[in-house]
Amino acid sequence: MNWFINLLRHIFLPLTAGLLIYILFRENTWLHSHFIAGFTRFPVIRPDNTLLQLVAFNVPDFCWAYALASSLFFWQQWTGVNRRVITILTLLLLAGSECLQMAGYGFTFDWLDLVATILAFGLSYTVIYKYETF
Repeated sequence: MNWFINLLRHIFLPLTAGLLIYILFRENTWLHSHFIAGFTRFPVIRPDNTLLQLVAFNVPDFCWAYALASSLFFWQQWTGVNRRVITILTLLLLAGSECLQMAGYGFTFDWLDLVATILAFGLSYTVIYKYETF
């Protein structure tokens, strides 16, 4: 049962928080145009200051990166794959996915997203390997 609580806490909760931020703060997104537009007035909170803009545009990336890193770190613990290899590959995957946005293809690169991703990686690594046991 402990593993289930860990999955909820470190994977599903951050993904849900990121989704709620998209719903509450963002408009003109794929999620908004396909599922929310027409039902009610969104976003509920307009990000009109710097703090709310950080929440609206950078915290969802942090949540996504934290959840992905946590899932890979849990997978490493369950399978016994080399911890150093998974750590390096996870960092490369997370930072690389942000850096690929510099190439364009309809995506926008943001340094704060890269910082949020790296911070999420560090927090996930610390919490999973220092405090969680299976």
